Amino acid sequence: MAFSSVLRTVRWAVRGFLMVGLSVISAYSYSPIELNAKAVALMKQGLCEEALPQLLEASRALPYEPVIRRNLAECYLMLGVRKLQSRDFEEAIDLFQEGKGYADKDARFWAFSGIAFMHKGDTGAAEVEFNEALALTDDAPDILYQLGELYYSQGELHRARQVLEEAFGAQPEDLRIVRLLEKVNRELPVEEQMSSTRGGNFVISCDEELHPKLGSEILEILEAAYNDLGSEFGFYPEILIPVLVYPHQTYGDLTGAPGWSAGVYDGKIRIPAGGIDRGSALLKSILYHEYSHVLVGYLARGRIPFWLNEGLAEVAGRRFFSPPPEEDEKLTFLLWTDLEDSFEKLESGQVRSAYYQSYLMVTYLIEHFGRYKLNELVVAAGRETDFSKAVADVYADFKVDYKTLQDEWSAHFQGR
Repeated sequence: MAFSSVLRTVRWAVRGFLMVGLSVISAYSYSPIELNAKAVALMKQGLCEEALPQLLEASRALPYEPVIRRNLAECYLMLGVRKLQSRDFEEAIDLFQEGKGYADKDARFWAFSGIAFMHKGDTGAAEVEFNEALALTDDAPDILYQLGELYYSQGELHRARQVLEEAFGAQPEDLRIVRLLEKVNRELPVEEQMSSTRGGNFVISCDEELHPKLGSEILEILEAAYNDLGSEFGFYPEILIPVLVYPHQTYGDLTGAPGWSAGVYDGKIRIPAGGIDRGSALLKSILYHEYSHVLVGYLARGRIPFWLNEGLAEVAGRRFFSPPPEEDEKLTFLLWTDLEDSFEKLESGQVRSAYYQSYLMVTYLIEHFGRYKLNELVVAAGRETDFSKAVADVYADFKVDYKTLQDEWSAHFQGR
């Protein structure tokens, strides 16, 4: 599921339920009253960071006062949701856990913690949080949907269908539930005909009639990619990654990918079997390419220009196979603004140029500034809403910004 829609999956988000008046307390406790009132005023202005110390100090004086505890819980929730929106999943989880200490029966903390754990890649913890939230809400359909999304991402389609059908029964007008349930029902009959090979962080599903023993070979390649690319990115995710190998027509029908696509990563690695020879350089190239997308997806948290994502994947895959130039083919460089978003919007004749230009730019960044700085840029992109700022921050020592990089890259290759 796209992260932009994550926070809409829990409809009761932050209620803004703040209380100023306290229950009957002793006459000498005016300081906590004033601190609580000041904190509430700050929270109403959206200044939760300033409100939190006030509430904590009030709570130290009156640790069992329910109004202060309630306001503290709301403050932690508001701060956690902000961190979740900015994709700072670790800090969001910490804030939600703190908030539970003041409102352990409030399902919002468990639901939002589940979302943060899921996008951090800790699916086991996410499942625990969602199930606790369900117990506290008597199976709220929004949380059932989220749990269904989690099961779907892990390739557990039967479990996904079960919870999604329950969610649909309670909320049939919710188009998110309808669409995901339809997707599960389309994919389940296909995957039931596949055999699975599991090892390490991967579960490979494919039709053995296409290529006997293909699953075990794909697993071997991806385990090598896990080590090789993990070393290059400095990241070894502890997640289970489903890999699906389809007959060519089925691949197009289920993914909606364009005809030139050799694979997609949408939470699962999906590749068409047509044209792939066992143990071939092309197969290794495709799998390294797609596994690069897995790593970038978690490190950049969905905030990265398409050219950088694809350029990194091309660097990963081209070590085994580079597409040979077609006869009379002329590669033309595109505007960088055309490469910020999906290449699917490009004309078919521009796609090869887009991938090659992305590859050259990433190669240029590695050669001139080092792979370590490039990894920093990937992480920074996930924490900044403005990619230009991420570039300026990471490459500040080199006194270059996003536009300068583009200009210097253009001059570099035009001079060749």
